[in-house]
Amino acid sequence: MTRRPLPSGPFPGPVGRSRWERPRRRGCRSCLGGLLLGLFLLAVGAVGLHFGLSGTFGSRRAVTLLVLGVDQPQNGQARSDTLLLVRVHLRPSPQVVVLSLPRDTRVRLPGRRGWHKLNAAFALGGIDLARRTVSDRFGVYPDYSLILYSEGLAAVVDALGGVPVEVPCRMDYDDNAQDLHIHLRPGWQKLNGTQAVGLVRFRDDRRGDLGRIERQQIFLRALVKHLLRPSTLLRLGPLWKAARRTLETDLGTWQLLGLGYRLRKLPPENLHTRVLPGRPRYIGGVSYYLPSTWDMEAALEP
Repeated sequence: MTRRPLPSGPFPGPVGRSRWERPRRRGCRSCLGGLLLGLFLLAVGAVGLHFGLSGTFGSRRAVTLLVLGVDQPQNGQARSDTLLLVRVHLRPSPQVVVLSLPRDTRVRLPGRRGWHKLNAAFALGGIDLARRTVSDRFGVYPDYSLILYSEGLAAVVDALGGVPVEVPCRMDYDDNAQDLHIHLRPGWQKLNGTQAVGLVRFRDDRRGDLGRIERQQIFLRALVKHLLRPSTLLRLGPLWKAARRTLETDLGTWQLLGLGYRLRKLPPENLHTRVLPGRPRYIGGVSYYLPSTWDMEAALEP
């Protein structure tokens, strides 16, 4: 049997396959390997970020914050129009309890004589005196504090593009001395920053401070609901910038991010709002709020 001679030149590959195909396949495998490596590193980073943000408070089950909403300074003093004790329960599932303290609550200030309203503590001694007063009067020791000035709230709301809120009643009030002008109509509407400040500060009705606290809690629920929407991610840059400009806190940046991360999927039913029980009363011609006897620690439980 006669053997056919081998063809000269490069050995031909399979029919229809280019001699350049093999190098391209090696390149594709190289790209695929790089992509898989990138995805692996991204996954490792995401897991690390998850555990890092989830563990900002270690093994603690809850943290307590004293949150003050402060008006603009007048004659060198600023009073806290809003006082909240906020307990964030981290385990087993995130829950938040917000306890409103009426600003007219009758208290004694550590190191000072006589009776005062609770909101005078910040005006006379800053956040340190406010924390000591809350601790001495109510037996609750805040782990951290957070101060939000009224103009800061406006900046945060504007950074979010407004907040949808159901305004409960008509509000009309003008105070030229504070440059405060409130004109709102009842019903669902998206409030800008200035309108939101007006909503939480208005108290020119028969219920006074208690009515304002109710409206503050309405706005707080609307704000939290809006913050937890996925679309808020698109506004994180302006929101973070506004918050850093207008917040004063002893929480570290990593702790703030950790709280936000832990509460990112907080169900509405896990946000509990309450008011320190008591009654208003005039004493010596001054309007005070007299708290009832209450177990404050129990009130801060879900």
